Parts: sequence; C-alpha cells; structure tokens
Amino acid sequence: MKIGGWLFAAVFVTIRASVTIAFDCMLVYGMIRQAQAQHWPVAMGHVTSAKVETESDSESGTSYKAKIEYTYAVDGVPFTASRVRFGFNSSSSRSASAIVQKYRAGSRVDVHYNPRDPSMAVLQTIAIGAPDLFGFIFMMPFNMITLFGLRIAWMGVSGQIAREQKAPAGSGVVLINDGGVTRLRLTRSTPFNAALMAVGATSFALIFILAFTFGTESMNAVAAGWAVIAGASVFAYRWMRQRIANGWYDLLIDDARRVLTLPGKLKSEANEVAFDSVASIDVDKKTGTGDDSDQFFTTLRQPSGRSAQLLKTTDRQAAEALASYLRNRVDANERARAAATQDSL
Repeated sequence: MKIGGWLFAAVFVTIRASVTIAFDCMLVYGMIRQAQAQHWPVAMGHVTSAKVETESDSESGTSYKAKIEYTYAVDGVPFTASRVRFGFNSSSSRSASAIVQKYRAGSRVDVHYNPRDPSMAVLQTIAIGAPDLFGFIFMMPFNMITLFGLRIAWMGVSGQIAREQKAPAGSGVVLINDGGVTRLRLTRSTPFNAALMAVGATSFALIFILAFTFGTESMNAVAAGWAVIAGASVFAYRWMRQRIANGWYDLLIDDARRVLTLPGKLKSEANEVAFDSVASIDVDKKTGTGDDSDQFFTTLRQPSGRSAQLLKTTDRQAAEALASYLRNRVDANERARAAATQDSL
C-alpha cells in the first residue's frame, strides 16, 4: 500500500478512534459522577411511577429502559426526578425489569441530591457497579478494533512494516536467516494481535450472554464475564506464541538441499517440495462480492497438479512481491547449479 493509502487509513482510523474514545470517556465520567454522588446529602423520597419503556427502530431493534419517577423535598421545596444512576444503563428487557422490580411505585427510597443543584438526584451511588463493568464489556469490541486499526495505521505511516519485514520487499513477510536456511514467516499475526482478537470476540459474545441470560445488574455474572475475557486473551497470546515458535507459519528455503518445506498451516501430505518440482509460482485472484475486498493468493504449483496457497491477502502488491521473490530464489539456485555444472565440464 502506498503512503497515500496509509495516510487515508490513518485519518479514517483516527476519526473512528475519536468516537470510540468519546464513549469510553462517557463511561468513566459516569463513574466519577457516581463517586461524587456518594457524598451528596440524602432526602427521603417516594417512587410515583415505575415502568419499562420500549423503543424500536429498523437498525438496532427493540431497546428497553426502566422509567422510574420519584419525588422528594429539600428545605421544604418539592422536586421530581427520574435518574436512577449516572453512567451506563443497559437497554435489555431483563435489566430494565429488574430495576422496576427494585423500585416499585409507592415504595420509599433514599434520594441523593446535589447540594448545589437539588433538582439533580440519583437513587444509586455505587461508584463501580455491575452496569459500569458491563458497559466496558460492551465497548471492548470497538476498543479492540480501534486499537488494532491504530497500530496497523501507525506501522504503515511510520514505515515500520518496511523496516521490520525486510524481505521480500513489499510483501509484508518476515524473513529470518536460520543457519543456512531461509525462513519466511507467512503471517502478519502476532501473539499481541491474537490476544486483541480474542478479547474482542469474547466480549462481543458476552454482551448477548450477559444481557439476555444473567442481566447486567448481576455483579457476579459481570465479574465472571471479565474473568472469561482475561482467560481468553492469555490463552490466545500463548497459543499464537507457541505456534510461531514451532514454525507453524514458516516456509523454509533450503538452497543446499534444494527443497522448499511448506508451513504446517497448509496441512499438506508432502510438506517438502523440491525445486525441480516447482512448475510455477503464481498470484491467483478471487473477486470480492458486495462489501468484500478482492483476495489474492500466492500459489505454488507442481507438475503433478498439486498446489499450495502460501499467502492469502487483500494486498495484490504483497502477493506479487512474494511470488516474485520465490521465483527468483528458485531460478537463481537453478542458474547457480547450471553454472557450476558448466564450469566442471
């Protein structure tokens, strides 16, 4: 991808990140207000109305909100309010119903009001409650996408990819010289990336599990959800680190033996391919449909008809660069062998 493309991606990701960070700040701000409300004076109040309100639209479906109205008086002046707490409030039916059951119409409640503005009040003052922790789970997939996007955009703009992944130039593939054998790591994934993906995927699944099964008001359920997220991230990090250490994604080029050893990820019956058995190394294209991008495959073909897809990417330049590099390596070896044979004659 050219620098202009990386700059466009960086700007797009930055704008998206700004929106995500703004929502994160709202969650933190709500927790701060909750902590402040713990020190507000308390007045006796009465719940006048408690019901679940629903809102529907074609994009997000039906959402539910607990509507709690209560009255209280400060220095003889009556006030009416409806805020249960600052911070995140779930839109699930289960959570809204739980709040309505807790604050039934006609019940007496402790109202915490702002001494500077008595019309501002809340019923709950727990600084970090189950809804807040669920709110961060809700935002976690967006945060992981943002973090991953910012990391990739920064690597592209700063030229980090070009510096770290020295050959083949433009392919994004890491080259490692390992005792006379060239090792090409055919993946851009890292243990850190795997952990990010695990956190995002696990959080996304937990949003629905917690909201519709246990409810966002259950501290035990939400805390268990965070434990699952932490466990999934650690497992994914160690799993990817082990796979990379075992060479699962590595293509080996052994000039002395004149063979290519295919990476374990291909699950090929014959993992070694002699240079003489390489018919061609091509780039195949799969045209995307709808919003899907075109995909390009660096493919090694043998005279027997067998083929191996070495690299799958949406970047045609990367696929072409790897194919060109491998062709030159195999051809260069053949030329060197032919020259050595000619000299001996």
